[in-house]
Amino acid sequence: MFTVCLDVQYYETYAVTAYVLFKDVTDTEPLKTGQVVTHEILPYEPGAFYKRELPCLLNALQAIADPLELIIIDANVWLSDEKKWV
Repeated sequence: MFTVCLDVQYYETYAVTAYVLFKDVTDTEPLKTGQVVTHEILPYEPGAFYKRELPCLLNALQAIADPLELIIIDANVWLSDEKKWV
C-alpha cells in the first residue's frame, strides 16, 4: 500500500493535478511523480469542492495503478464560521 500527495493548479480552460507517490508516509524520497490534465473544469464556487477540484483529483487517482493506503490533498478550507485558521 502506498501514500499519494496531490495538488491542483488551475488555468483559464484546464487544470493540472500533480501527484507524488510514496511507499511509506514517512519516506523522504518519492517513489514516483506525475501530472494529469483535466480539460473541462467548472468555475470556482465557494463551498463546492466537489464541483471544481474533486473531478481533477479523481482523474489523477485513476492514473495511479498502485494500491493506496493514504491520500493527502493540499487544500485550504475554513472549518468554522469565524473564518480563522484552525
